[in-house]
Amino acid sequence: MADISAKLQDAAWATNEEARDVMRRSIPRSIAIMLAIFMVTLLGSGFAARRLSRAILKPIQDLLGTTQAITRGQLNERAAVAVNDEIGELASSFNQMTDSLRALQESLEQRVSERTQQLAAKNDSLRASEEKLRTLFELAPLGIAMTDMQGRYVQFNEAFREICGYPAEELMYL
Repeated sequence: MADISAKLQDAAWATNEEARDVMRRSIPRSIAIMLAIFMVTLLGSGFAARRLSRAILKPIQDLLGTTQAITRGQLNERAAVAVNDEIGELASSFNQMTDSLRALQESLEQRVSERTQQLAAKNDSLRASEEKLRTLFELAPLGIAMTDMQGRYVQFNEAFREICGYPAEELMYL
């Protein structure tokens, strides 16, 4: 039995040595495979990160360009709503805000135009009234005069000048 035990031990040692030799020979190959897997994973991760960053940054950069155009007064610019994520919602809200701004601007321009027309009509009416009043003032048979705060004559009609009997140049200095 001791003989069988010794033979088994020798066989085990021989098998262990063979296994160790196989393992020693396969270690560099295993390291090379792991390194190749690591490099492929690293390159794949870098490519995926680049695509992901472009996918995130492109809509933001587009929205930024749109905001700058609108800041310059181009209210017809629209933000592209390509996806239904947070950036898409932001672009959609921005478009709604721009539509509201454009509507307010158009409304304001309409109101200014209407008010300008009203003021032009009032100015025409005032000019006509002023002309009528000036004609009445100048042609009135009664003497009419206006003075400043110091009592000097600043304006008078012909009837007033005739009543006073002074030439117009002298009346201005009385």
